[in-house]
Amino acid sequence: MIQSTLEKHIDSAETERPARITISTLVASLLLYAAVGGVFLLDCFTPRGFAVSILYIPVCLASLWLRGWWFAFIMGVLSTVLTIAGLILSPLGVSVIWSAADRGLTLIALWSALWGGKLFAQRTVELEQTKAGLQQEVGQRRQAEQALLTIKEELELRVAQRTAQLQTALDRWDLVTHATHDGVYDWDLTTRLAVCSPQWTAMHGFSPQSEQESPEQWGGTDPPGRPCPCPQPP
Repeated sequence: MIQSTLEKHIDSAETERPARITISTLVASLLLYAAVGGVFLLDCFTPRGFAVSILYIPVCLASLWLRGWWFAFIMGVLSTVLTIAGLILSPLGVSVIWSAADRGLTLIALWSALWGGKLFAQRTVELEQTKAGLQQEVGQRRQAEQALLTIKEELELRVAQRTAQLQTALDRWDLVTHATHDGVYDWDLTTRLAVCSPQWTAMHGFSPQSEQESPEQWGGTDPPGRPCPCPQPP
C-alpha cells in the first residue's frame, strides 16, 4: 500500500505533471501550510537556543508524501525563509552566533531529509515498476505454459482418436481375414523382413515362429515337394 501511494503521488522532477486539484489535496495543502505557520509562531515565541525550527522537517516530509516533490520543494524554501526570519524575531536567549549555527544545522538536516526522501521515493517507484514488469512477464509465461498444455492435450486427444481408428480398422481387417480365410503377408524390401498373418502360415503348413522373418527363411521350411509360395528376393 505504501509503495502504491508513493508511485501514485511522487514522481521525479523531470516527469512530474500537475495533478488535478481535488478537495482532499486542497485540504492537505491547507493543513501543511497551517503546520508551517504553527511552527513559525512557536519559533517566534520561543527564546533563541531551542531547536524549534527542526519541526519543519516532518512537515516537509509530509508534504513529500502527500503532494509530491515540487510541493515539498516549495515547503522547504518556505521553511528556510521562516527559519531565518525566526532567528531575527525570536526572543533573546543564547547568542546570535550559536542560534545561527543551530539553525544552519537544522537547514542542512531539512534539505538532506528532503533529498533523501525524494531519492527513496524514486527508487521505490522504480522497484514497483520492476515488480509490475516481472509480474506481467510471469503472467505471460503462465499463459504460454497454459497454451502449451492445451496444445499437448489436443495432440494427445488426436493421437488417441487416430490410434482408436487404426485399432478399429485392424480389428475389421482381422475379422475379414478370419471370415474369408485369406492369407496375407507384408514384405518390406528395405529391411527384407516379412510379416505374415496366421492364416497364411497355416495355409502353407508353416508353424508360426515370429511375427517378422525374412522370406529367405521360408525356403528351408517348405513342406517336402511344395515350392516356396512367396516371390524370391531379387
